[in-house]
Amino acid sequence: MQADEGFPLWCAACEWGLPQAEADRGESTVTAARGRIDLARIGAYTLATVVHTLPLGLLASATVLATAGRGVVAYGLAAVLAVLAVTLMPRPVRLDRDAEILTRDDAPHLYALFDEVTAELGAGPVHVIAITPEFNASSMALGLRRRRAVQLGLPLWRVLTPDQKVALIGHELAHGVNGDCRHGLYVGSALDVLTGLHRTLDPDELPGHEDGLMYMSRLVLTPLLWLCRGAVFLLHRGLDRTTLRSGRRAEHHADELAARVASSEAVAGLLEAMTVLEPTVAFTVRTSPVTRSPLPLWDRVDQAVAVLPDGERDRRLRLAARENTQVDDTHPPTRLRTSHVRALAAIEPRVRLSPETADRIDAELAAISTRIERNLTEAAEAALYHRPEGGTHPRKAGSDGGFEGHWPPG
Repeated sequence: MQADEGFPLWCAACEWGLPQAEADRGESTVTAARGRIDLARIGAYTLATVVHTLPLGLLASATVLATAGRGVVAYGLAAVLAVLAVTLMPRPVRLDRDAEILTRDDAPHLYALFDEVTAELGAGPVHVIAITPEFNASSMALGLRRRRAVQLGLPLWRVLTPDQKVALIGHELAHGVNGDCRHGLYVGSALDVLTGLHRTLDPDELPGHEDGLMYMSRLVLTPLLWLCRGAVFLLHRGLDRTTLRSGRRAEHHADELAARVASSEAVAGLLEAMTVLEPTVAFTVRTSPVTRSPLPLWDRVDQAVAVLPDGERDRRLRLAARENTQVDDTHPPTRLRTSHVRALAAIEPRVRLSPETADRIDAELAAISTRIERNLTEAAEAALYHRPEGGTHPRKAGSDGGFEGHWPPG
C-alpha cells in the first residue's frame, strides 16, 4: 500500500484505490503516411471551402435584396444577411489577452534557444514569444503574413527540466512543419470562424429581458438563432471530425520531431510532467492566499514539486492512463503519446540548454515572472470571495482546443 501523508491511499501492486479503466477507444500510435491526400482531408477542405465562400453568397444575396427588394422586410433581411456575412469572414488570430510579449531585445537568450531549435527542425523563424499565466503552451500564425508566435505558460516552464524545456519548444515549433491542416490558414481559419460564430449566435447573449420591445425581439430572434446555431454546430462538428485523425497523427509527428531535437526521453518526461505536476502547481497557486509561508509563490511551487512523493507521481500516471487523459479532443491520449516516443530509436539530443543559459533566460523572465506571480495571487484571493456558477473555472486548452477560461481553477 502507498501511504504518502496528504495524498490518497492506493495499492501499487493491485491498483486498489484507482477507478476502473475506461474502455479502449481503439486508438493506436501507428501513424499513417503523412501528407497524402485521403478522403478525410478532401472532406475537410471541401467543408472549409463552404465556410469561406458562404460570406460571398450572403453578401450577394443581401445586395440583391437591397437593390431589387421593396419594403422594410426586404431591407431588414438584407441587413441580417450582411451581418451574418461579416460574422463569417475570417479574423486574424490573436494572442491571449493576458499574454505578455517579449521582444528579441528583452530576451536574446530565449530567442537564441528558439532559433537553434528552428534551425534543427527546418522551420521558419519565430517572430513573437509571449508569456502567459497558464500551465500550457501553444503556437499560432498571426495575421495574413502568418508570423509565427509561441505562447509559453510560465507555471509550466518553471517546473520543467532543461531538456524538457527544449522538448516543449520543439513540439510547438514542429506544428509549423508537421503538415497539420488544422493549423493551416485555410482549414484552421474556417474552424476559428465557426467557433466564434457559434458563440456569437447564442440566444442567451441577447440583451433585454424587461424592455417590452427587446423582449418581443427576443421571442422572434431566438428560434432563428437556434436554427442558425444548430447549422453552424453541425458544420463545425463535420469539419472537426474530418480533421480529427489527421490532427492526432500530426500530434504524434510533432512529438517525433521534438524527440529528434531534445531526445525521446525528454519528450516523454515533458508529457509526464504535464500530467503529474499540474495538480500540484494549481493547488499551490489556488491556496496561496491562505498559506502561511514567508516564501514567494514561485518558491512555494518549486518546493511543492520537489517534495511530491514518487508514489503519488506513479498514482497520477496510472490514473491518467486509466482515464485516457488527453490535452483535448484533438490530441491522442497522453499515455499513447508517451509510449510512442519511448518506442523510438534512441537519439542523442541535438539541442541542449546549459545551466548558464537557463539562468540567463530566467533572468530575462524575472520581471514578467513577478507580475504573473502577483496576478495569480490576486486572482486566487478574489476566488475566495467569488466563484462562478459551478464552483470552478473552465479549463483552458490554448490554440489547440476550444475552451476558454482562467488557470488555475478557482
